[in-house]
Amino acid sequence: MSRPQSSWGDLANLGSNLYQNKQLAHQGQMIEQQNQMMQQQMLLQQLEQVNKNLLIEKRKMLMKIDIFLDKVDKTHSHYPEYSLMMFDLVNDSIAQMELSASDFEDISDMQKANEIQTRLDHTRDLISNNLSQERQSWSQRMKSIVTTEENELERLEYLLTNNEYWAEVRPQYDEILPIHIDNKKSATKRWLVGLILAMILMVGGAVALGDCVEFDSDDVCVTYENENNIVAGAGLGIGFVTFVFTIAYATPKTIAASKSGKIYNPLHEQYEMDLVQSQERNELAQKHGVGSSRDAVALRSNLVEWVNSMSPSSPEFVLEL
Repeated sequence: MSRPQSSWGDLANLGSNLYQNKQLAHQGQMIEQQNQMMQQQMLLQQLEQVNKNLLIEKRKMLMKIDIFLDKVDKTHSHYPEYSLMMFDLVNDSIAQMELSASDFEDISDMQKANEIQTRLDHTRDLISNNLSQERQSWSQRMKSIVTTEENELERLEYLLTNNEYWAEVRPQYDEILPIHIDNKKSATKRWLVGLILAMILMVGGAVALGDCVEFDSDDVCVTYENENNIVAGAGLGIGFVTFVFTIAYATPKTIAASKSGKIYNPLHEQYEMDLVQSQERNELAQKHGVGSSRDAVALRSNLVEWVNSMSPSSPEFVLEL
């Protein structure tokens, strides 16, 4: 039997469809590759712009350091400890930046970076060589106060103030704590026992009534199977009375728990905050040798005054990057 002519047409159409699908898939891959190349080009352009902006900022920083060193040259003979402190602070910041000669590509930038580094080393030696070890230690202490101790003492003042307030209100907390716990437990117990008992009695009474035998037009039951059952009536009645009695019996304790809670809750928050802060407070208090917020304020004020006494007040000699 010969193959129908339509089969050859179907095969031809199938082959054509497969070829078209293959071409479409190929075109899709080409478009996807083009999109990826465009995205890569955009990313490269963005990266190039970022590097360009970074290079501009680095060059600006080199200029700022140069100006800073000019001002150090003028200031250090008048305020040597202060100059050494500020120099070290700025030098620490510079060390975290990518400003060495190897971080530049342009020869002029590399030369400028080398000049700046040479000048930094020379200026540091010049200042420190004109100071005794004792005065260098003063400068290091000034740096410690400015960068660490002042902030720590400010934090310690806050922690000690909280602790001192807690010490004032703790007697009130110790007094209200057992009262509030008793009110809360009593209210919970009264509601729990009363409502459970009322529910058991009312459910038991409802079960004793039996099935409904008559409904009104709104499908509400009007007659139960055991409507005249004494046990059912007693269960429902006593359950309802128990529910009403529970409300009357538990409400006063609930109100009392609410009132005591208004006193207890903020005091308990203060207690928890003091507990959380205790380790940090004790460590800082031990480190700085102070035991009260007043002592922390006084020590911080004295240290700041000491630093200020060795620092210039005239803008002409104030050093900053």
